[in-house]
Amino acid sequence: MSQIYILCVDDESEVLKQLNQDLSEFDDTFPIKLAHSAEEARELIPSLTKHGDQIGVVLCSHFLPGENGIEFMISMRNDLEMTETRTVLITRRAGLEETIKGLNEGRLNYYLAKPWSKEDVINVVRDQITDFFIRSRKNPMAYLEKLSTVRVFDAIHKGILPRDE
Repeated sequence: MSQIYILCVDDESEVLKQLNQDLSEFDDTFPIKLAHSAEEARELIPSLTKHGDQIGVVLCSHFLPGENGIEFMISMRNDLEMTETRTVLITRRAGLEETIKGLNEGRLNYYLAKPWSKEDVINVVRDQITDFFIRSRKNPMAYLEKLSTVRVFDAIHKGILPRDE
């Protein structure tokens, strides 16, 4: 069975620590990987995907050293191995134009404002990882405990997802 990761990218160590802590309930099923910059994330991605494993969700800050989060997510969309990866922009202060660019060019899937509540980030990740399974048509049964079961069973009922392995 292939591994599916959650990747968090933020230049603030405290933010990464908080994301890691808030999302810890996913870690046994979807290992959480952390990066302090787009460059570090870009270097990490090949090692995560080299054996057929995938990145299901990327949570990325807008303001990063070097390449900003929106530019990183736009470039990520050009990687064929990442076309189904769900993207969440986390920021305190992205402007409207930058957010629209992220939505249009980076196909940003969700915007989460800092500070977030633990419940909000868990719900966003649960929805986005469920979307990853639905969009990629991957069999979700081994991961069902961490997904939105209502949405998964609806997708199975509609024939979008397989009924069994």
